[in-house]
Amino acid sequence: KLSEEALLSLERMAEDFNKENKLPLILISTYRDYAHQDRLFTNRIASNRLNYGLNYEDAYNKAAEIIAIPGTSEHQSGLAIDFSNNRMIREGRTLVSDFANEIEGKWLLNRGKEYGFILRYPKDKTEITSIVYEPWHFRYVGHPHAEIIYNNNWTLEEYLENLKKTSKYLSKEYSVFYIEPEKI
Repeated sequence: KLSEEALLSLERMAEDFNKENKLPLILISTYRDYAHQDRLFTNRIASNRLNYGLNYEDAYNKAAEIIAIPGTSEHQSGLAIDFSNNRMIREGRTLVSDFANEIEGKWLLNRGKEYGFILRYPKDKTEITSIVYEPWHFRYVGHPHAEIIYNNNWTLEEYLENLKKTSKYLSKEYSVFYIEPEKI
């Protein structure tokens, strides 16, 4: 249930990755409906209470650091993908920070922009995104947005904030403008 544009870009990206590396890109998670996200979040709260002895509020807040609150997950947008690889799956180590050191993680970080994808929750940007580092989580933002974000080492939040301040970005192929919603 990825958006059609994201799916087409993902297909091209997976084909190119496979041609270059003779490996598949493994998708762990794409679209999640509200109920699925709610189960993940509720289970994490319960796990935090059980494993760390936290009260409900603290367990909830700790869960929100690594799992989006239901209704706010990018996976519900049809634009987000979590990746892994066969070895990590065999080892039972999916969705771990080590993914950044894998061929797939490095390639996605450096080449995903060509297909409109960005690393959504970069290292050392937790204060901005409010989500911990997730080198496996990529978000489709399209062109030229992905390249602008990558080239400036921004998060999506920083890109939007800077776009509001500067009002436009120009490149050889694109002009990107920010227009206040009430002016549309």
